[in-house]
Amino acid sequence: MIRLQDLPCPAELTEEVVAHLTEKFQKTGNSVWKKEFIAKQLLALSNGKCCFSECKLQEEGKYPEAEVEYFAPKSLYPEEVVKWENLLPISSACNKAKGDYDTKIEPIINPRYEDPKDHFYFQGYRFRPKTEKGS
Repeated sequence: MIRLQDLPCPAELTEEVVAHLTEKFQKTGNSVWKKEFIAKQLLALSNGKCCFSECKLQEEGKYPEAEVEYFAPKSLYPEEVVKWENLLPISSACNKAKGDYDTKIEPIINPRYEDPKDHFYFQGYRFRPKTEKGS
């Protein structure tokens, strides 16, 4: 995991669009985040990699589609479903592993806003914690 280069919110994701999509999700539960302009900007901020495992997304036969990760899970915080600061690009394997983990109750490293090197280091083929978040 490396620190991601944060990018501004896509121009298409206006406050009005966020409000509309959030309301639609809260009423229907439909996947309102599957927008090309969201995926494109998320892939740009991670250089086309998963935010956690750094595997290349969208490689043929490997990870055909990048998924949208909600750092604070949409099931627990539906009002943040398309909040730009809450979105990350992720592989399906990492997305399944993280699941609905509540990052507000038990914080983990957000590679978009924190440098993972501040929280753990690599030694003998293993990650070792420097901080509680790193463990």
